[in-house]
Amino acid sequence: MKVDQQWVEDNFDIIDKIFSRLNKEESTANKSYHRKKMKEDMDKPAYRGYYELARKQEKEKVNKAKTIGDKQERIRMDGIIECNASNTKKAISNADEAIDLLDDQLRIKDAQIAEKDKQIENLLQLLNQKLSLSSPC
Repeated sequence: MKVDQQWVEDNFDIIDKIFSRLNKEESTANKSYHRKKMKEDMDKPAYRGYYELARKQEKEKVNKAKTIGDKQERIRMDGIIECNASNTKKAISNADEAIDLLDDQLRIKDAQIAEKDKQIENLLQLLNQKLSLSSPC
């Protein structure tokens, strides 16, 4: 695998931190020399390990950020789900109350219809009585 020299240039601070941490005993002049050489060609076997460590570290950093982002997204979605569940419960409760109200209204209408039916029955009986009184039999 070839080293991505553009990545090296863009992220040299990461490589430099790793290099400095692993070469604390080196002289400043020696460190300067190797930094210059790494910038020129990171693909040399002597520098390849620093590159690999830096890429690995950067990848882990991205994965960690993604994991944190995924957790935040799950927390956000859990909140939305909880809110939707709460709204659904409230809607069901409101629907139950509306059904109870409609049932009450239906009972009242049924009672009114039953009363009207009795009135009609009484009127029919009165009409039958009048008809029987007025008939010449």
